[in-house]
Amino acid sequence: MNQSKVLVAGTGISGIAAAKLVLERGGEVVLYDGNTALNTDEIRAKFGKDAKVGIVLGEIKRSDLLGVELCIISPGIPLNSGFVAVVDEAGIPVLGEIELAYQCGLGKLAAITGTNGKTTTTALTGAILRSQYEETFVVGNIGEPYTSKVSEMTDQSVTVAEVSSFQLETIMDFHPDVSAILNITPDHLDRHGSMENYIRIKECITMNQTAKDAVVLNYDDPVLREFGESRIEEPELAEDAADTETEAVAREDGLDGAEDLREPDETAGEEPEQSETEVTETVSESEAEETDPEEVLSGLKARVFWFSSRERLKEGFFLDGDNIVYADGTKEQILVNVKELQLLGRHNYENVMAAAYIGLLMGVPFEKIRETVRKFKPVEHRIEFVRERTGVRYYNDSKGTNPDAAIKGIQAMNRPTILIGGGYDKQSDFHEWIQSFDGKVRYLVLIGATKEQIQKEAAECGFHDCILKDTFEEALDTCVELARPGDAVLLSPACASWGMFPNYEVRGEEFKKYVNAL
Repeated sequence: MNQSKVLVAGTGISGIAAAKLVLERGGEVVLYDGNTALNTDEIRAKFGKDAKVGIVLGEIKRSDLLGVELCIISPGIPLNSGFVAVVDEAGIPVLGEIELAYQCGLGKLAAITGTNGKTTTTALTGAILRSQYEETFVVGNIGEPYTSKVSEMTDQSVTVAEVSSFQLETIMDFHPDVSAILNITPDHLDRHGSMENYIRIKECITMNQTAKDAVVLNYDDPVLREFGESRIEEPELAEDAADTETEAVAREDGLDGAEDLREPDETAGEEPEQSETEVTETVSESEAEETDPEEVLSGLKARVFWFSSRERLKEGFFLDGDNIVYADGTKEQILVNVKELQLLGRHNYENVMAAAYIGLLMGVPFEKIRETVRKFKPVEHRIEFVRERTGVRYYNDSKGTNPDAAIKGIQAMNRPTILIGGGYDKQSDFHEWIQSFDGKVRYLVLIGATKEQIQKEAAECGFHDCILKDTFEEALDTCVELARPGDAVLLSPACASWGMFPNYEVRGEEFKKYVNAL
């Protein structure tokens, strides 16, 4: 990358981190953002005074691309946006921030994707790996840009990355030693155009893996079971999963091979940070391009390792009553009783199984895994208990950014519930979410662009106790007024936060700030 001129699209945390990495490697940066309201001096202040950084706001022109050899794109910008069209016309290869980080990074890599549970699983996997490896990095869609840690990595490093479908659109050589797909349910169809396309993009996480690598899959998910059973060669589990060989990954500093870029057509519950302009560039279903599955995957080659919360497996992790059990084909041993966990709900038991399996496959002893999962506390914004006041318990599940994730939030409640829902329109169907209320939800307080749609679908499901509010604060005031001792107030919106908040973290923090001030 030495002396290369690189266009970095997006001035959020991932864009700034990518730009700094390019500069560290001797490159020159053109930093672009479509938001003309941004302050160029404030952006420039994030770099050294002598940094080779040009800034372009608003519309990108061909003249801005003179000398540019590579574009690093924010996950918030769709590949069929006008910006990408201009870059493509100029013949400039497009990579994502995680691809840049992968090509510049060192050490072993575990990568986790799925519609729901990614953040919890990634955080727990990071905790498990830290129990064994001193140089452990937890990066990606979890909030720490992958590129921000590359300079600290060595051959002895172990990295666990949360990867969204938006990020998987722009991979080329990205090659985890261990990957995991937790589940696949409808999400981001406004961006991907169809469920089939969304599935193929998620499966892209395995596209560069070989028979030396491993993929952890949810046996209970019909899409993933079919995918896992399509493996080109019959899988053979090692006698001891802890001794499984994984291929060490060592990458060169440069970006060799960028000209061979593959461009498959993707925040929660994934929701990457986006600038205001990036949000407006999200396209409708009719505009989204279909990805040919044959262009994405030549076939699953990685060895498959299963987990299940509903089936007893001969090999893998499974739920047996209240025990999470590991079977290696010859014997079974209990990892943990779920009553010992600080995580609530079946979905979290699945997250524990996935994280534990990744840990085993990356060489962490079973006892260290057991100790770590017992101590692990829920991640922020995911069914997070905030406080109890006047007999009412308040829970922050702001990361419930799609209906399936929000269903998990409802299922975790054991009290009559006042539920806050609504937000950005990702063209989701809310019927199944509403049906999951099962008499538990007393009132549904709705906000955002989807409030009328959700109210309509609620009525179709026979639920009529909806209250529509214009602002988040009004919704919170209403919840406090309606809640009775013994109730729960749950923020689990089933929608992204965009349009009202920069991201789900800010939404969750505002909820907690309000509740703690009561």
